[in-house]
Amino acid sequence: MRFKVLLLVLGLQCVWLLCTAFVQERVLATGKVILLETRPVDPRDLLRGDYLMLSYKVSDVPTRLFSPPVKSDLASAYGTKVFVALTPGTNGFWAVTRASTNDFAGSANEVVLRGRIDPPRWGGTNSVHVAYPPAIAAQVAGPSFPRA
Repeated sequence: MRFKVLLLVLGLQCVWLLCTAFVQERVLATGKVILLETRPVDPRDLLRGDYLMLSYKVSDVPTRLFSPPVKSDLASAYGTKVFVALTPGTNGFWAVTRASTNDFAGSANEVVLRGRIDPPRWGGTNSVHVAYPPAIAAQVAGPSFPRA
């Protein structure tokens, strides 16, 4: 009896690992690759010393790109869903072209990312700080292309 329970537990663990790998491979096979520009943020912490953090340039969305225009209290509404459209730039990195708190469909050359409003970091006055989920590839909408 103990041996059967042990086999069942091991079998379930193997199934979970295989399913996790399958989901990630499916995202890689059907998703769209976008390049995001990073910005170094160099905070100083009294307990940890000097260190470097990276932030995405698309994480700070200017308020002028929102349609309909954002209200002044929206920046303090942390956790609100935001939809951000990105298009490829001339330098190869994708840039924000428009944003909204309402879901919208992107055009043929756009991808739409879903994020949420986070507290501003290091003083952004004319922008809204957007946090994207760790599995950002799963949030990309739009036409896909085969991997090379």
